[in-house]
This record gives sequence, structure tokens and C-alpha cells, in this order.
Amino acid sequence: MIAAHAAIPAWAQTTPNPQTAPVEFRTIRLQSIRLDEQAAFYSNTLGLPVRQQDGGLKVTAGRTVLEFSPAPPASQPFYHFAFNIPENQLEDSMKWLRPRCPILPRPNGAGEIYHFANWNAHSCYFLDAAGNLLEFIARHTLPNASRSGFDSGSLLSVSEIGLVTDSVPGIAERLKSSFAVQNYFNGSDEFMPMGNEHGLFILVKRGRAWGIVSRPAEVYPVEVRLAGGSRRSLKLDPLPYRVESGG
Repeated sequence: MIAAHAAIPAWAQTTPNPQTAPVEFRTIRLQSIRLDEQAAFYSNTLGLPVRQQDGGLKVTAGRTVLEFSPAPPASQPFYHFAFNIPENQLEDSMKWLRPRCPILPRPNGAGEIYHFANWNAHSCYFLDAAGNLLEFIARHTLPNASRSGFDSGSLLSVSEIGLVTDSVPGIAERLKSSFAVQNYFNGSDEFMPMGNEHGLFILVKRGRAWGIVSRPAEVYPVEVRLAGGSRRSLKLDPLPYRVESGG
């Protein structure tokens, strides 16, 4: 049984706001170093389908495709994204992951499981070959429990992507006006999730520590295509972010 932890991050202490239409990420495009190592990690460690083409990678994770293109010289991009897994299989996912990849311990030494009580979710964190912060998250609000053994096919989708900015409220308003994406809960000027359990933009103030790792949040290119909706495109200038829908 998953044990609840007393220490809940401040950003997860308020109740999520409902949103009727799911926000789902069809494609997420990122930059990366160590592309050969990344190909081995996502193919061999996580067991996901990987295609190498045009000097980059395409990784299929359930309903989402992650695309990694080569980072410019001397750049070391750093991202946070999360995979939805069946809501009853966090412990199974950790047993599956542990021999393949180290799971990051909680900073306070209280094990490896994070309990986000008001999100009704449990998760664990680990790093890929380029040092990106990855997460398996079991969202108990979703009716996706599984009786099958956990494997790579249990990674259902990418359900979170971090967007780093100097103005969290400014980016939030532009996402609302362009795609009707709502606040997941009442965030702050430093941290604001937007969307719902199927897909969350995690808006973070530049320089803020992620909490799980000490590295501060930094700006690197991100392109996201949402599933469904009318055809729209939003370039979040001056940041290197683009969000599209439709098509």
C-alpha cells in the first residue's frame, strides 16, 4: 500500500479546478544533448519505440510522441515532463524501474514516493540520459486502473511539460485566451499548473528550484501540439515556445 507523506509541496496544497475538455499532448518537441545515449535510454531502459531520423529522435510514449532535436553547441537543455501511468500501479512502476534506472530520493530522506494529496496523485522521479527530470505519476482521479503487469506499455501519455518564464501570469493568460486552457488550481507568480490530469503546462518562474533537484529552472525551446481542437498556433515570444492545435 502506498503510504501518505506529511510533507506536501506548497504548490500541491490547493484543490484542482475542473476543466471539461481534456488537454492532451500529441507531440512535444525538445532539444537534447547525448542523443545516442538518449536513444538507448528511451529504447532500452524504458522500452519505448524510438526512431532516429534527421539527426534527432522520436519516442512514442502511449498517446504522445516526444521529439528530441540536437541542442546547439555548449547548450545543455534541461526539462521536466511526466508520464501518466495506471492510477493503481505506482509501486509496480517503481519495482519495474528500479533495476533499470535510479529513482530519486525525496530531499528530506522520506523515501522515494511523493504524495500530492489535493491532486489525489502519487509519483516518483528519475533522470534520463541527458539529465532531464522525468516523473511517473499515478492520478487517482482518472479511471485507468490496470490488472496487467507493469511494462513500457503502461506509460499512457506525457501529461506534464514544464515551461519556464519570467512572467508566469503573462504566459498563463496567453494560454487561456488562445486555447481556453484553465488553471489546474490557484497557483502563484512562481508556479502555476494549467490544464487537467490528461495534460498540464507547468509554468515556473525562471531561476526557481524544481524542488526534486537543485538545478534552477531555465528557458530552453519547447514546441507542443495539442490533440484535437481547431487549428491554432501561438508563439510565446520572446520565449522559444510554440503551442499548436488541430491538424
